[in-house]
Parts: sequence; structure tokens; C-alpha cells
Amino acid sequence: MMICRVIMGSSNAAWVCSVLYSPLRRSSAGLFALTFIYPFDVIRRRFQTHKGGAKYPSVWAAFSTIIKEEGITTGLYRGLSLNYIKTLPNVAIYMSLYDLIK
Repeated sequence: MMICRVIMGSSNAAWVCSVLYSPLRRSSAGLFALTFIYPFDVIRRRFQTHKGGAKYPSVWAAFSTIIKEEGITTGLYRGLSLNYIKTLPNVAIYMSLYDLIK
């Protein structure tokens, strides 16, 4: 916020910076959370859509099987970029409105 005060040079600079950078901070937090949670979401979808016998007897077995057969980036993180496009604006708007309304 101190950088904004130097750039803006007014007493309202802190409020302006808070409004401008708050969605950016929230979006980056959403990006970090999505990156961490996404492989578990892939595992959940595999369990839900797998037909037949138990290909993955446990979550950890599913992780190791997917990593061995498909790799980390193509197996566990396939489709993550589209979720970034969807999630980043959503988190920024949702959390900014939450702070504004509460």
C-alpha cells in the first residue's frame, strides 16, 4: 500500500490501492488453492466415472497409477488452464463483493 501512496500522493491512495489490489490478491489465492486441490478433483472424477471393477482401490493408489501411466502434467493437471480462466475472475468478484457486503 505504501507504493500506492507514493504514486497517488493523496490521502485516498490507501483506499484506491485496496480496491485495486484486493481482487488481485484474492485471485492469486484462488489460483494457489486451485493448483493444490486440482489433482484431488481429478481423482474424485475418476472414481465417479470409472465403470466396472476397482481400478483404483484407494486415493493413493489412484495417484500412483495416474502418475505412472499418464504423468504428472498430463494426468493430474490436464484441463487446469481452463479452470484458471473460470476461477480467477470468479474468486476476485465473489470475495470482493463479500468484503463489500459484510
